[in-house]
Amino acid sequence: MQREFIRNIAILLGINLLIKPVYIFGIDRTMQNHAGTENWGWYATLLSFCYLFQMVNDFGIQNFNSRHISQNRQLLKKHFPRFLFIKTIFAILFLGVTHILGVVFGYAPGWLFLVVALNLVITSFVLFLRSNIAGLGFYRMDSLLSALDKFLMIVIVGTIFLVPAWKASLTILDFALVQTISLSVTLVIALSILFPYVQFRGFTMKKAFALMILRQMAPFALVTFLMTLYTRLDVVMIEKLLPNGKFEAGIYAAGFRLLDAANNVGFLMAGLLLPMFSRMLKTRENVNPTVLAAVRIIVPVAVAATGLLVFFGEEVMMLLHHPNATEYWGSVTGVVFCSFIAISLMYVFGTLLTAAGKLRQMNIVFFIGVLANVLLNWYLIGEYAALGAAWASLITQSGITLALIFLSGRLLDAGLTGGWWLRILVFGVVSWGLIWGASMLVNEWILAFITGGIAVLIWSLISRMIDISELRKILAARSGR
Repeated sequence: MQREFIRNIAILLGINLLIKPVYIFGIDRTMQNHAGTENWGWYATLLSFCYLFQMVNDFGIQNFNSRHISQNRQLLKKHFPRFLFIKTIFAILFLGVTHILGVVFGYAPGWLFLVVALNLVITSFVLFLRSNIAGLGFYRMDSLLSALDKFLMIVIVGTIFLVPAWKASLTILDFALVQTISLSVTLVIALSILFPYVQFRGFTMKKAFALMILRQMAPFALVTFLMTLYTRLDVVMIEKLLPNGKFEAGIYAAGFRLLDAANNVGFLMAGLLLPMFSRMLKTRENVNPTVLAAVRIIVPVAVAATGLLVFFGEEVMMLLHHPNATEYWGSVTGVVFCSFIAISLMYVFGTLLTAAGKLRQMNIVFFIGVLANVLLNWYLIGEYAALGAAWASLITQSGITLALIFLSGRLLDAGLTGGWWLRILVFGVVSWGLIWGASMLVNEWILAFITGGIAVLIWSLISRMIDISELRKILAARSGR
């Protein structure tokens, strides 16, 4: 299973490192600069507001289904139509709830709000279909689908940007509608892949079955809800608490875009790990080697990326958002991105706990995290605006991640030992020292940025955080499946 994980994470990262950076920096960033910071801040606020009700949209179906199908692949044909029906009902409820509450809070009605909410519905359906594809063991097909919508966005919006007359008339609503098209195409392709493995004719939905499934999904839904609250409330609170809230939300969104882009690595890894962990736990296979393999892949990436954004955040923002960006934009981005290390580890250990069904303990941690995040945001946004929200997020994410690692060790004997904590700490300190040294010794910041990144890569190999010989042994070994 280690070999399967490493091979598929290599494919997953390769595809997404080719496509998603082009989308983030070539399409998404250009659209913000084209639309303006305040308009983009409003779009980011609407998106975050709709995300708050993702529990209704998904109700834990994706994680429950990924775990369920990976452990019982023969049940896909029987249960898929029922799950799809349940998901459709929740999607309709989601659209209703978001619009009613959107009107109450002054975000709806409006075409942009409707399209943003609809895009979240389609995204949720795509993730549901991908959870079935991954549950069947088609990890590489799932990896291809993970970047398909972004590839289509690059083609369509990129073409519009190349024609001055088309670019001049492009609005955020148009941008959101192109997302609708790209996601819909991905949805159709994912459904066509699953079609031979499912049966739609003659299925029935008994009330007892529906209630049983909903009860089993409820803890997964609560996990989704609480995680969404502490990761998406910040933008909404910025917009509501500050007189120039839309503008500050735009600054925060610019920094969060980089974090969101980096988080794709952890998110995609979690999507790959969940069915693997679920199957390994069912067959009583030792998960520790796979957990450590994931940690050794994600930690060097997270430490290097965070250090580079901390030391070069201002220059990066100036490059991406000239002439609007200021030193303040760089400060916000640096603090926002510091959460990446904690979030990366959370994806590994949170996924492990989810696969093991330890949802009650996770929900207690997330509930405490939500309360802490709201209180921190309420105080820090008033004092420091978007920078305060960045600090609130960093504190919350770090605390939650430490708690999840502790739970993994206590409940599953799969946490990080003292030796590994020391190793990660030393690796991080030396890595950041190398990046700082590059920033001091190399005059041109782009060259310093590249030098720092290369230095951390070399240090990763020297310190054996990335162990090439170990990777070769795993890949050369026979698969345990």
